[in-house]
Amino acid sequence: MIGRILARSAAVTLGLQSTGCLHGWIFGKTEKFFDAIGAVNSISFFPLTMYYVGKSQGSFFLDPRKLVASGLFLSARLWLLLFLGWRAHDRSGDSRFDKFKGSLAQWTIPWLMQALWVWCIALPVLVVNGGPSIPFSGKFDYVFSSLFFVGLVCEVVGDLQKAHWVSQGRQGGFCTTGLWSLSRHPNYFGEILMWWAAWGLTLRVGNATSFAWPLLALLSPLLTMRILMFTPGTGLVQAEGSGLKRYYVGDESVASAYRAYRENTSILVPLVGWRYIPSMIKTTLLCEWSRYEYKEEEISSTCPE
Repeated sequence: MIGRILARSAAVTLGLQSTGCLHGWIFGKTEKFFDAIGAVNSISFFPLTMYYVGKSQGSFFLDPRKLVASGLFLSARLWLLLFLGWRAHDRSGDSRFDKFKGSLAQWTIPWLMQALWVWCIALPVLVVNGGPSIPFSGKFDYVFSSLFFVGLVCEVVGDLQKAHWVSQGRQGGFCTTGLWSLSRHPNYFGEILMWWAAWGLTLRVGNATSFAWPLLALLSPLLTMRILMFTPGTGLVQAEGSGLKRYYVGDESVASAYRAYRENTSILVPLVGWRYIPSMIKTTLLCEWSRYEYKEEEISSTCPE
């Protein structure tokens, strides 16, 4: 049944994204609902899997493991829907879409990419829901479910604290409120942790069926990390590296404060005592890599005289 659910969910994803793509193109090439459609797309997987599980295995609501996995997934995607819907309303547009507005073929690219992203991110929960009925027990289930919840809290709290700081006029030039005093990107950490934890829930399904399914579900955390940590124009690549120019160039008081903040604050994992952690651990296990450093000489060399 896992294969059937994966195929049906892929079809639903393509249908919803295609509808959003055509709507945006017809009504003025607008990307206003792009993020919201992606979140709605994810939520649509719940009734789909509930139907097929109920049809083949009896009531979906009698399987605690599927309920926990689906409840955590829905909570994460509902928050994404609310947050991105609010952000889309608050912003006038997204300049990243400008290069796709030349033709309908170009316009479909980000919509199809989002279809792939939505489906891949949901793979762990789709595998759990499509797999056999397995009792919710053992250290794997409790640990990974708890880690998913921790990741969700980090993302929600981080987003809310950042939004409140912005609404207060961006005091200090950069956010150091709450979780942002322990991590420079707690919301990204939460997102990455969630999907690694969700993937962990597939391991018992693999043990009961085939480990080909957990291997496929690895696309979820790996793609999340690829987007947030290595993709130009978004995530850490946009926020760190050359993106730090906004802190280092201009107001010297902001530059000095940011240097101190960076020296004392982890890039991802919320930690206390960051400055006392050995550099070797930071640069190997904790993602404080040179690619995220501000290199003034490189920025200067690319600027026209």
